[in-house]
Amino acid sequence: MDVKEILDSKGIEYISKGRDYSVRCWNPEHEDSNPSMNIDKITGVFNCLSCGYKGDIYNVYNINKEKLINIKIEKVLTMIRDLLSTKSIPIPDDAVYVNSDFRGISKSTLRKFGAFTTDSIKELEGRTVFPISNIHRDIIGFQGRYTYSDLSPRYKFYPEHMSPPLYPPIVTPIKDSIILVEGILDMINLHDKGLTNAVCTFGTAFGTVKNKEKKRKNLEKLTHYKILGVEKFWIMYDGDTPGRKATEGLMKYASETFTMEEFFLEEGQDPGSLTQEEVTKIKEIIYE
Repeated sequence: MDVKEILDSKGIEYISKGRDYSVRCWNPEHEDSNPSMNIDKITGVFNCLSCGYKGDIYNVYNINKEKLINIKIEKVLTMIRDLLSTKSIPIPDDAVYVNSDFRGISKSTLRKFGAFTTDSIKELEGRTVFPISNIHRDIIGFQGRYTYSDLSPRYKFYPEHMSPPLYPPIVTPIKDSIILVEGILDMINLHDKGLTNAVCTFGTAFGTVKNKEKKRKNLEKLTHYKILGVEKFWIMYDGDTPGRKATEGLMKYASETFTMEEFFLEEGQDPGSLTQEEVTKIKEIIYE
């Protein structure tokens, strides 16, 4: 049942306006003679432009939103596969899956994200490698980090000029929000320690981009998560000058379209080095 079906089934009059349905406000304290409340057609999130009353139509009518979202995602994925027939890059035949903790991340979480080592791809030798998949779950490339050193470049894409999506493309929001971090190990470390709604932007360029077309494409990447029920994006970039600058840039160009909020880490901190105790504290600060 989508938003339109709910409105029809409840006999609620509405006007279709672009991405929203416009209805009379449901706030009992607001006598709304003209429709002034907008309901997002995809997420069901509503907001009255007059009195500020807001909420979620699925919660109002006690409908299992997460189950419906998962059904929609599967339908969309099936359609995309049928239309595009994307060819997935295979895991190397000599891949050895990680079977021990790495940089404070448990082996079970590393295995969940498919971490492996390989010698057959020269560019990834000596690195712990992570497959990167797109929205239709096809592997579009890999990113490897030096396993035993911090030599530059620490991270390397294969193929070299691949354009990574936000990753992972499908996560379950926590209280209708996700957390944006810079690196893949930042994301995996947060998942490992309980913040399973973290998403990697693969560097600070996502925030410092100047080109209008690239900004538009970045906004499209964020829009995708609205299908998952995301209403808010937390930015948790590294606690250094590049991280602060990227946070400022992302807030500036994305806040006009999305609800964005900053979570500043202390100087020198990054999400990939946070301990279980630190992540638990951050989770309490943000969500409790």
